[in-house]
This record gives sequence, structure tokens and C-alpha cells, in this order.
Amino acid sequence: MARRIRVFCALVSLTTIVFLGSTVSYPGINSSQVTIPIKPNSISREMGTNGKENVELRENGLGTFSSKESASGKSTGLVRNGRSAYFKKAKPSSEVPEAEPHPEQYLTSSGNNVAHSKEARRNSNIRGITIAKPSKERAGALPKEAKQKSEELKPKEETGRPKGVTDNQINNQQNAFMKPRAPKLPGFVRKGAKCQVLVEKHRTELPTCSTDLFREYYSIIGSFPECGMWLDTLGYGFSQRYGLDFCDFKAYNLPECSLRKRLHHILMLGDSTGWRTFMGLVNTTIWGGNTCHLVVEEGPFSMLPSTTYFSLGRRSLQNSLNVEERRCGWCRAAVYDCEMRTNTGLHTVRLEFAPAYKFKDPSLTISPGNPKWRSSRTFQEFLFNTYVRLAGMPDAIVVDFPLNHEKRNQQVVQDFKALVDVMVEHVPRTTQVHWIPTASEFESRRHGKSAKFINTTFGNEKLLASEQIYKINTMLFSELKPYLLNSSYNMHGFVNLVNMSSAKETWNEDGVHYNYLWYLHVIRVLLSMVCAD
Repeated sequence: MARRIRVFCALVSLTTIVFLGSTVSYPGINSSQVTIPIKPNSISREMGTNGKENVELRENGLGTFSSKESASGKSTGLVRNGRSAYFKKAKPSSEVPEAEPHPEQYLTSSGNNVAHSKEARRNSNIRGITIAKPSKERAGALPKEAKQKSEELKPKEETGRPKGVTDNQINNQQNAFMKPRAPKLPGFVRKGAKCQVLVEKHRTELPTCSTDLFREYYSIIGSFPECGMWLDTLGYGFSQRYGLDFCDFKAYNLPECSLRKRLHHILMLGDSTGWRTFMGLVNTTIWGGNTCHLVVEEGPFSMLPSTTYFSLGRRSLQNSLNVEERRCGWCRAAVYDCEMRTNTGLHTVRLEFAPAYKFKDPSLTISPGNPKWRSSRTFQEFLFNTYVRLAGMPDAIVVDFPLNHEKRNQQVVQDFKALVDVMVEHVPRTTQVHWIPTASEFESRRHGKSAKFINTTFGNEKLLASEQIYKINTMLFSELKPYLLNSSYNMHGFVNLVNMSSAKETWNEDGVHYNYLWYLHVIRVLLSMVCAD
């Protein structure tokens, strides 16, 4: 009997050793779905002897790129804080060396490859952050290790579990609604590096552009993203796309995204370029197979705001409104309702535009001392402390910088701070707010009545329009930065559109406004970021 016991114990020990060399499944989760590797050596064999895929930054001098790539993509100018690095993955531990990437996969703003020596990398602060192929977790997918603590597995009567639903189904539902782990910036993103953009198939190595990733970018670089280029430029314009150096804008499903994000009402503010951006949003929604119809509009071309539109049928409010000229004839309010078909049925999103040609727009106000309605010194104050309280608070607000009008304003920063204060006071933090910089102006495209503004300069530095707009975009970022870095404010930035538009002079119509293709791409970038998180 004692001999049988010893044999049994030996078998148990052997089974335990084999078990520890395999994988462990968490309770309540199907082992085919989530496993945790125990042996670190298995990771070393895949990732290298140090447990990582290291990337060596090496000196290789200047390179060239093909004429096809040169013609199909132009790097943007006015780059203040770009980035560059030539990547070479460290050879794996096996004897067969891994092929080096072709130099043509990287383009710089000057058309040259840029390299840094291994010694320079040792002296930098990015040592070891060099994963060439981001994992699904970094790309925004769900985490692989869905750890489920045993104390979270409550009895059926406590969890409210529907009859017939298993532990695995409950856990998978919980995982499906987890916020994806935020991807990390590539290791080459740092201040002072030159602008270099991955092209074509190599962009799959980049993480997905998202508001979370942009927040991390702001914390490191301290500006709106500027290093980018236009890709796939051989087509007329629809197939083109804008690519940044540190992330890639992915495709999105607007109906499912708006349903998942609980977006029922989107409000956009801006001047005439903001109006065109808004129409880009409406048209993009329609081109996606959805149906939009006009609910109400402020009226035809006019410099005067409509008190009838903004009073919402309340006579006392209409009589309380003070009116001034907007100095923007195409700044007209409108509301569209868009019906979208999702996997679970129809979903309606209201798209609304509110004209604001300045950060402190004086066109519609309410005087102090009004017995019924709150006083408002600017249109924006009236919009957020009165109008949206009657019409309904939007789920998302997009503010298009009106710098085509504000570039002459010496108090533009102070006026912008006043607008931010109004929104912080009146807009709940459940509403996401997106700030969109202004694009370039082109002197060569001014004609007709606008020809008299050719080569007009601004400020003490005598800057041309695009240079002045770039300067103000940068100044306004500094004011926004504390709100962009603090996720509790639910405020988000965007690409610096001066850089993004600098290669699209042919899309500009009159020096200020662009054709519909430009606004289509701006909306594509915006919705891609919104839907990525």
C-alpha cells in the first residue's frame, strides 16, 4: 500500500511540472480565448534575448526616394517640432539575419533619410522604446490578459445574471465594454527631432490616431501635431489621405461609432470656413449611406443674425436680444437630422451649426438687468447659458478657430481665454469638446474683390496671413494645453491645419476658402479620432 502511495505522488509531481510549463486559464474564461504564458523563455525566443524587439538607431547618411513617391507625397512646411529616426530592428537570436528596411520607406520634410548613431541613442531619453510592430493592445484592441478576480464572481442573485447566461458570457460582455488600453507613442517622438513620415505599407507599424494618443503627444511635444504628409495622391482627391509621423488615421463606421459613443447631437461653431467644415460633416454622413434632412436654417445670406431663429419661438427672448452685424454673410445657423442604420436598428444624430466669426462675437447679446433672461456679453455666452439650455445640450461640440477674421485682433489670446472660461462654466464635462485650428491662406489664390488683400501683413512682425495664423494657432495651444492634458475636462485638440493644408494650394478657391475635398478630409480625420477611442 505504501509503495502505491509513493508511485501516485510521483505521478502527481510529474503532472505538476508539465502543467507549469504550459499555460494557465483564469476561472470563468474559456481557455481558448485567454491564456497566460508561464515560461519567460518562450517570450525571449519570440522577442529576442532581452525580452524586447529593440530597434537600433544608426547613422546612414542621406538617402533618396523614388520619383513616384516624390510626386505623390509632399511633406508640409512650417514644421516647428517634427520628429525623425531611421529604424533598424535588432537581429533576432537566430543565426539568420533579418532583412533591413528599405530606405525609401521613410521620407523626411526635405526628402532625405535622417539617421542617428547608437551612441546618440544611448545619450537620449528614448532608450529601449522601439517596438517596430505594435501589438494589438497598442493599436487599440482589447487587452490580451483579461484578469478576473475570484471575488468578482458573485452568485446569480447578486449579479442579476439573465437566466441561462454562463460565467464565460458574463466575462466576455464585461471585456467587450472595457475601454481599450491607450496605445503608446513610438519611441522616436521627441522634441527637436526632424520631421519624417512612414509611407505606404509601413504605416501599419504605427498605432491608431486617437484622442488619447494625441493627449500623450501633447504632453511630450507641446503643440498641435505638425509633421505629416499626403499619401496616395495619384487620384483626384477622394483616395488621398493625410498621414502623421507618429500614428495612422484608421477607417471608422460612423453609425456604429455614434451609437457606441451615445452621440445624438453634435454642435459646430465657426465662421464661413467653419460653415464649410460643417457641410463637410453633413455630406460625409450622407455619402456614408445615411439620410440627412434640413430641419431649420437661419435664412439666406445676411450679415445680421436672426432673432427669430435663436429665440426658439419665445417672444420675450426675441425682444431681449440685441443685434449687431456679424461681418460674415455666410455665417448662418442650421440644423440637420441624420438617420443612420446600425446593426441594432436606426440611430438619429442631430448636426447643428452655430455661427461665431470671432471668439468674443458681439452679434447677439442680452443686456444686464433683464428681468427674465440671463445677461450675455457675447454670442457665445448667450449660446451656452441660454440657447442650448432650451434647445438641448449637445453630446459633442466642435469649435473651428475663426482666425481668418481674428488674425488682425491684437487681443486674440485674451478673447480666446474668455471663450474657454465660458465653456468650462456652462458645458458639462460629459460633453466632448474638439478644438480645430485654422488652415493656411494662399496669396496666389486671391482674386476679384479679395485681390486687394494680396501680401497684406499682420502684427509688429509683418507676417503674411498663413504665418500669422500659424503663430496664433501655436499661441492658442498654449492656452488650451492644461485642459487638453487633463482628461477630466473632455477637451481635445487636432492637427495643425496650417501644416496639413500647405500642400493643397490647388484646393484653395479664393485665398481663404477651400473646395469640398479639403473639408471632407478634415472631417475624415476628426471622425477617425473620435471613433478610435
